Amino acid sequence: MSKLSIIIPTHNDESIIQDTLESLARLVNIDEVVIVDGSSVDSTPEIIEKFNDKLGKIVFLKTSKESPAFQFHTGAKHATGDTLWFLYPEMRPKQGSARKIKDIMKYQEVVGGSFEMIYEANKPITKLLVKIQERTSQDTFLFLENSIFVRREIYEDIGGFDLLPVFEIKQLQHKIKKRGSFIVLKGFPVVTSLEKLEKDLSLLKLLKLTVCQLLCWIGLPISLCAKLFFRDAD
Repeated sequence: MSKLSIIIPTHNDESIIQDTLESLARLVNIDEVVIVDGSSVDSTPEIIEKFNDKLGKIVFLKTSKESPAFQFHTGAKHATGDTLWFLYPEMRPKQGSARKIKDIMKYQEVVGGSFEMIYEANKPITKLLVKIQERTSQDTFLFLENSIFVRREIYEDIGGFDLLPVFEIKQLQHKIKKRGSFIVLKGFPVVTSLEKLEKDLSLLKLLKLTVCQLLCWIGLPISLCAKLFFRDAD
């Protein structure tokens, strides 16, 4: 029987991580949840440790480095699953999605996949971004994150995550799709709170994202955009 590992990076996510953990508790087909915390100074670690008494499948790791790419990569190294599922802490999967992943990964030609996304936006700018995302490709729209899963052997063969300051999932997805069939699971959308983005979206960051988006649309690699405009991961 194949094993499914969920990997989540956290950093000061006390306002959102509880809802995510509650959604994971309803997934009966996950084998472990690897959470890598990047030096949170709020109650995030306590919430996770307390919730593990209920879920019982959490592997909780701590690192001094707060970088989603590094945290995802670290979590993948410690995960034991044949399939790796990468989630951000603001993402809440639908019941049945883990079973669907296991079903689809029985087909050897499938190397990985992603999900339809539902974004919860409260501010005009993020509501606008959601509207734009609905009319463009999820693969190349850089403003909003998505969740992906991948066959472990493929993940290791492509070298895992590039340690980029931003766009780490988009870049990994780009690498995975070169290796075989990459599918989008229909009917199991991942609900994503944009609260964290709304707090962090300064005018400078919005400008950088806009420039990166335009450059990517005309052919500049995502990894190059990330390194050029987000060296300090701001």
